[in-house]
Amino acid sequence: QDCARFGDSFVLMNGLDDQDIQEIFQQAEQAGWQCRPIMMVVTEHNRNWTVAKLLDEVSREHRLLMKVGELS
Repeated sequence: QDCARFGDSFVLMNGLDDQDIQEIFQQAEQAGWQCRPIMMVVTEHNRNWTVAKLLDEVSREHRLLMKVGELS
C-alpha cells in the first residue's frame, strides 16, 4: 500500500496507561521536539484497523475539532 499520502509523522502507542502516555508527552517537551507528530493510541475499538484507516480517522477527527474551535 502506498503510504506516501501521509505527509505527517505519527506515534502509535499500545499497551500504555494514562500515566505512561503523560510521561511520554512530558519527556518529548523536555527534549525539545520540533515536530508535532500525530499521537494515536490503540484501543479496543480500533485495534483491528489498518494504520491507514487509523490515520484517516484521526485526521478527520482533528479537522473536525479544529473547526469546532474556530466556531467557539
